[in-house]
Amino acid sequence: MSKPSKYKGKAKERTPEEIEAYNAEKKLQLIKTVELNKDIARCADRKDLKKAMTLFESADALEVQKNTHTFASIMNVCIRCGDIIEAIRLFNMLKSSAQYKQLDLVCCTTLMKGYCGEGDVANALQILTDMVAQRPHPVHPNIRTVNTLLRGCVLIGDY
Repeated sequence: MSKPSKYKGKAKERTPEEIEAYNAEKKLQLIKTVELNKDIARCADRKDLKKAMTLFESADALEVQKNTHTFASIMNVCIRCGDIIEAIRLFNMLKSSAQYKQLDLVCCTTLMKGYCGEGDVANALQILTDMVAQRPHPVHPNIRTVNTLLRGCVLIGDY
C-alpha cells in the first residue's frame, strides 16, 4: 500500500508500480543524457564542431534532456575549435534558461578557458566575479578555475 501524501489535495497517491515506472523513465533519461554528453565530448577531441552542434541541437527532437554538463561539453568543443562567440552564445542561453537559474562551476570555468585562450583575461575575471557574487548561492572556484585564470595571465604576461 502506498504511503499517503503529506500534501493533501496537491498530489495524487502513486502506486508502487507507478513509482517504479517513473524511476525507470528517469534512469533511462539520465543514461541518454550521459551518452549525449560523452558523444559531444568526443567531438572536442576530434575538433568536430559541426557534429557536436548537430548532436546538441538534435537532443530536443530525440527527447534527450540537456543538463549543465551538456552545455559545458558543447562550449568546450566551441572553444577547442576557436569559436568563442558561439561558446558565449551558449553560455548566455544557459544563463537565461528558466531550468538553470544558477551559474555552474564547469560552464563558468570552460568559458574562462575560452576567454583566456583569446588573451581576454579581463572577461575571464568578470566571469569569476559573477560566480562569487551570485546570490543566494555563490559559485566558489576550484583548482581548475584558478589554474585556468593563472594560465591566461601567464599567456598574456599581465596581471
